[in-house]
Amino acid sequence: MTELITLDRARQAVPAAEPDADHILTPLIEAASAAIERHCSRSFASAGYNEYYDGDGDDTLLLKHFPVTEVARVSASPQAALQITNTDTSTNSRATVRVTDTGLVLTRVAAGSSTSNTLTFATYPTIASLAAAVDSLGSGWAATIVTGWGSRASADLIACGGKPCLGEDAECKAMSEEIACSVVDGETGRVRMDSSPGTGSRNIRVEYTAGFAAVPDDVQLACATMVSNAYHALERDGGLRSERLGDYAFTAESDTIFTAQARRLLAPYRDYPV
Repeated sequence: MTELITLDRARQAVPAAEPDADHILTPLIEAASAAIERHCSRSFASAGYNEYYDGDGDDTLLLKHFPVTEVARVSASPQAALQITNTDTSTNSRATVRVTDTGLVLTRVAAGSSTSNTLTFATYPTIASLAAAVDSLGSGWAATIVTGWGSRASADLIACGGKPCLGEDAECKAMSEEIACSVVDGETGRVRMDSSPGTGSRNIRVEYTAGFAAVPDDVQLACATMVSNAYHALERDGGLRSERLGDYAFTAESDTIFTAQARRLLAPYRDYPV
């Protein structure tokens, strides 16, 4: 979550605040910013995203975050790229492999004690180097590279939950198809692929940038208004029904804090589920 206004902007909205009131204003900014992003069902700051989508046979996608400013890569059609197993069935009672956004996590349980090893993609940038690192762990760990995948980036592996691999192969998959893509409507997050990857669960991976380089002025005004209202509500009633932040608290959805003015300012930015 990004703070939608600076402390200086908050002080402008609360000119009566004491010079040493930053410890009050800061959590109010954080809470108001979070309330606005929940209300609008979106993030505002520009950020990079790496997301998976279900293919429905169409050549268009509606991305989760917007406005979309760049689509760096679209890939599809997951295939096995690396197989992990733990062969020490006499010592270990359980073994799993998990792929995160940043690496492999290998966990084994022996005599009731769990041991985990994390191998990061940054340290082992190719699937071949990652497989060699798995083999070097010992304790029954072994990796087999699927033909043709050794030189591919390890970061291409698709994130997944823990897969059992004690005495059996667990497949770690990667997308096998690269698809050209263009932004159709960046404001809504709609993009079009040059070809349809077909139907499937999490069979499309999109790496893109979305959000505002600068938080829009009307969103900042809404946030500043909420911070001001919250600050004065604390002065009037320190026991105000609330979301607590340290010694300070307020209810972001109350009429006195989340005002009609703030709602009007934020209306154009709300993302309504369909």
